Amino acid sequence: MEPTLTSILIKTAVTHTVSYVIVGMLAYKLFNYLRLFAETGLQHLMRNQLLVISKGIRQINRF
Repeated sequence: MEPTLTSILIKTAVTHTVSYVIVGMLAYKLFNYLRLFAETGLQHLMRNQLLVISKGIRQINRF
């Protein structure tokens, strides 16, 4: 049986989402983000909440 476009798109979306979450959790643990944000200049990058929220919305429009 040949895969349909819908099944390929669903599998791709699920695989991408799961791998993104797993890699994000590994990075969070390996790089110790709590310490990095507390002790370095990275805390200033997340200061503007509106800018952080808008980045997520802009990611959708990057196509």
